[in-house]
Order: sequence, then C-alpha cells, then structure tokens
Amino acid sequence: MATVARVSGQEGPLTSPYDADEDAIIREAEDFTIRITTISHRTYDDYTDFYKANEHNNDYFALMSRVGIGNADKPATKLHFLRHNNQLGNGPIRDMWADQVCVVEDFREAGEANRIFLAFHCFCQTLGGTSESGLRNVLSTVATAVGSMFPGLAPFVMGASVASEGIKYLFEKIDEIPQEVKVVEFSLFPRLTEDNFSGDAPLQTGSYILFFEEVETEGLHLKEDGTISGAVPQDIKPYLVVNVQKGIMLSPGQLDADAANEVLSSYHASPEFLFHGDQQPSNQYLEALQVLGRSHRMGKNMKRYFELKKKQQNDQLTPAESSKINDLARKIHEAMPDLAFAFEELDA
Repeated sequence: MATVARVSGQEGPLTSPYDADEDAIIREAEDFTIRITTISHRTYDDYTDFYKANEHNNDYFALMSRVGIGNADKPATKLHFLRHNNQLGNGPIRDMWADQVCVVEDFREAGEANRIFLAFHCFCQTLGGTSESGLRNVLSTVATAVGSMFPGLAPFVMGASVASEGIKYLFEKIDEIPQEVKVVEFSLFPRLTEDNFSGDAPLQTGSYILFFEEVETEGLHLKEDGTISGAVPQDIKPYLVVNVQKGIMLSPGQLDADAANEVLSSYHASPEFLFHGDQQPSNQYLEALQVLGRSHRMGKNMKRYFELKKKQQNDQLTPAESSKINDLARKIHEAMPDLAFAFEELDA
C-alpha cells in the first residue's frame, strides 16, 4: 500500500518513487520545472461532505499548492484550478487555470541539499461578491507577469479590487478552516551520490501520482489522459498527477519576477492580499518585481559563474556544470555586454 507512485514518463506502470532511475535523476546545476497535469474527478466526488460542498455558499472547487525549497518556512502559495461545482463534468480535470507549480534554476547551487516540499490543498469555498471571471482575469494578469497564479500578488494589479474578496476567502480556507481541506504532501530530495543514497525519494523526472488515501499500486497503469487503469474503478482512490521535467518553462521576465518573490519571502515581506479603502494599486509593482528579480538573478549568476570557473580550472566540472557555465556566460554578456572580455566561453 502507498500514497505516492511514480511513472517514468507521461504514461506507464506505477512504480515506487523511492526507486532511483539514474537517467532521470536531476543533478546539481540542472534546471527543472514541476507542473500539475491532472486532478481525478473523485477528488471532488468522494469528499463533497467533507468539503461541505454547496453548503454555506461553498460553490467553487479549488486546488492550491504550497511549495518550499530547502529550509523555506514560508512556502509560496499558488492557485491552479477553480470552477463552480456544477461545472466540473465527470472525467479527470486537465484544463488548469495555471499548471506551473515550481521552477528551479541551477539545482543545488553551491551544493545545498535542497529538499523540494510539495503540498496540494483541495476544498470548496465561496467567493463572496467576487465573480469567477473577475478573479480569473486578475490572476491571469499576474500569471502573465510572473508565470504563475500567485493570489498574494493580485492586490498589486490595476483593478484587482474586484477580486479581493474571493482571494481573501481562498486564503482563509486553507489557513483558518483546515478541517474542510484535503491535503496531500510529498517531498523529493537531491541524490547525493550513486553510492550515498539517503533513502528518501530522489528528485527525478517523471509523473508522480499523489493519492489522498492508501492504494495498492501494483498492476496499476497511468494513461496519457491522466486516468489510471488496471483495477476496479472503485478501488482507485482520489489522486493528483504532478510532472517533473528538466528545463525551464518560463520567460526571462517571468523568471525575474519569480526570483523577486523568493527574495521577498526570505525577508518575510511577501505581498499580502490586503486592500485599504478604495485605493487602486498599480501594475508598476509587477514591473518593479522584475527589476528586483533581474538584479538578484544577475548577482547570483555572477557568483555562480566564478564558483564554477574555479572548479573548471581544477578539472572538476560535471557535464551539467560545463553546460551551466556556458549558459551563465551568455546570460551575463547579454545583460552586460561590456564585460564580454572577461568570459573566454564567448570566444568560441
């Protein structure tokens, strides 16, 4: 019996997430993206009483994530899905509002053993006086700027007051009424070396099936459409499918804003979903995030380049690090062309 399983690609037999596949392991200096691809319909159907669905105006089914990297004690909160209970249909939910859960550049920078903590919260809630379309329009603006639907950034979007009540209710649900929220959690850990494996689930590519209850996974198969076959349908408990893949799925500007959120969170100064009277915040805040993030990323890139340069001089670079140092040289040159003379990688 298990609550988490892994498939090597988009489909295939369910296996243990604790089994390491050397070709799939994400190693130091590599980039990766985590996305949510599927919510099984039973994640709503089986728990309607628990959610108090359609009671107290709990008319909307929502999925939010919280992700922490390393020792982060204030994980980022994102909204991935929201829909009226009467419009959920009967099959697996695949059309997310925003599927990106986490993007990591240069994994284990400076050799830090960064655990990836994932938590997904499903619940039903009222939006108060906020319309679904109004909330979506505001958060889509945020997603365009930063690559994800961060509800906490909504107050800084022009006209976001139309969504403030709904955002307040969403946060209040997971923070103040946890007894009506179904949560599934899992952590992935860096593979230290091939001979020194911690025994935790290693961070590697593939699709992870997170069940809300224990399931006998032997003989089960994840299909490309997000459904699971190989057992009596009633035996397949509610689940989510989360995909981990190498590479970055955000634009440079979105990466900059994402980095700024990281900086703010580390100083416990992340944006709050509060409004004061009829004040209208400005989109200039999102632009300022990109400026802050760009400076932060460039500083990290410079530091990282010279760290890798020192390893290169001692012939200690891994293949991933060799690729990373060339990538860093290119990014620094694009941002500061006058420094091109300092990077011999650009002479090739």
